[in-house]
Amino acid sequence: MAIDLKVVLLGNTEVGKTCIVNRYITGRFSSTTVTTVGAAYASTTRRIDNKEMTVGIWDTCGMEKYESISKIYYRGARVAFVCYDLTNATTFRKHAAFWVEELKKNVSDCIIFLVGTKADLLAEKTRGVPETEVQSYANSIGAQCMETSSVTGQGVNDLFDQAMREFIKAGGKVGVGAQGKANLSDDTGNSGCSC
Repeated sequence: MAIDLKVVLLGNTEVGKTCIVNRYITGRFSSTTVTTVGAAYASTTRRIDNKEMTVGIWDTCGMEKYESISKIYYRGARVAFVCYDLTNATTFRKHAAFWVEELKKNVSDCIIFLVGTKADLLAEKTRGVPETEVQSYANSIGAQCMETSSVTGQGVNDLFDQAMREFIKAGGKVGVGAQGKANLSDDTGNSGCSC
């Protein structure tokens, strides 16, 4: 199966990367997720704006001892979700910037999303980082921000849908795999290009 879009999830351990992937692929939440060692892979084919796209998703381990191995998995990624726990400031202030710098050193032309996870916990816990701080950092690195909850499903499908739209908007190749020639025409023969 040819992959049109490679998405990589980065962030420290226990921020909820695997739960996001599981929620997106299966539509369900499991509270018995095992810590990822190295990386895990999943793929799915979805329709977005009348285009079918196969998305390959790499869920990387967030443990420090695996940081050098993670580079192998995010090379060639066109979209990166840098995940942080909305209720834990350290996962944003210390670790998100690390993963963004790693991406910038190792991957060119990667669309970055700062993904706040565990939004369902905000009803009972204090937000770890003000939304304005996250947005300011996102603006400084040219990233987008989204908040998700794998428990409720809030924002998970929207996150992947937006990533696919941004990939297409950036000239991503759709229809024959990332290495092939793009066919962005819909069934009417319109290219969808506004230029």
